[in-house]
Amino acid sequence: MLEFHCKWNRGTFHLNVELSVPTGSICALFGPSAAGKTTILKAMAGFLPDCPDASLQVDGEWLMKRTAGRGLFVPAWKRRLMYVEQGAQLFPHLTVAQNIFYGTPDLDNSHKASWMDPWLEEFGLRPYLHRLPRELSGGLVQRAVIARAIANRPRVLLLDEPFSALDEELRRVLQDAVLHVQRELCCTVLLVTHQLTEAQRMADTICMIVDGETVQIGKPEELMNEPRTFQNAQLLGYTHLLRDSAGRRFAFHPSRVIFGEHPHLGPVQEGMVLGQFPHQGERRVRVQLADGGEIVELSTSIAEDIQVGQSVRFTAVRPPYFRPDGLSVSLDHEPWKGSREASV
Repeated sequence: MLEFHCKWNRGTFHLNVELSVPTGSICALFGPSAAGKTTILKAMAGFLPDCPDASLQVDGEWLMKRTAGRGLFVPAWKRRLMYVEQGAQLFPHLTVAQNIFYGTPDLDNSHKASWMDPWLEEFGLRPYLHRLPRELSGGLVQRAVIARAIANRPRVLLLDEPFSALDEELRRVLQDAVLHVQRELCCTVLLVTHQLTEAQRMADTICMIVDGETVQIGKPEELMNEPRTFQNAQLLGYTHLLRDSAGRRFAFHPSRVIFGEHPHLGPVQEGMVLGQFPHQGERRVRVQLADGGEIVELSTSIAEDIQVGQSVRFTAVRPPYFRPDGLSVSLDHEPWKGSREASV
């Protein structure tokens, strides 16, 4: 288990975070820019020795336990926590192989190559081991940076938006490689990302950070089904607060919707189609709600026959409901609550 606490007031920035991450799992730190996600990773890595109130325990071993600027502080190089930051670079004068094995235990090269061989294949780096960094593409450099972190056999891997500069295809390749590494080595991974799809695809749990505070922690599906506030819901892709036939407020998500009337799955809405456009292999339909109401976007299959000007009814599937103050409210009596059919 990784247990981390940090409380830090630095000028206008305030950080107050508590985290418990099971060993061998992936936790994504997700939230808007400047929320404090990178600061959390740097504090864990041991790069912020001036943090006055912080503690870190990994598998029962204290690596940091400070109060009022005093107490235990294990230096970064002794923690076996590998930190990979956004835009990390290789040493320009060393080959790819020398970069990857830099700082690893003093073992002969054959032993190193043997232990790392599967991962060099996984990352597609074997043909480039004797190249210099300037001869590599940006994607290969990023693969080598992550391979270097793995070569040190970390007990915790700290990834600070490591895929952000990559195209979608390469991003997915490296995500899969990291998932494979994490399963094989059973190491704990903390991943900073501002991309919800990445957090949902990779993480066992997501910790939502806003303005230096932990606002909600849970499994990806739990957060989607039960965001604690409408602000949290917006971070998760919900776009509007709409009202059902009883006047109650629910959060609307473009992808959690089906056309037609299905009241056993959620509240039914009606509107007129204003336009449509392709969206990540699907289709987005722009609909103005009845009586000149709000304009919302709905995701649907490209096979759906929908025309501009058409009147449509659609069902928001199992949406979260909110009070006027933005806090969630439970509607356990509704027919779609607990229904397996309602899962999207």
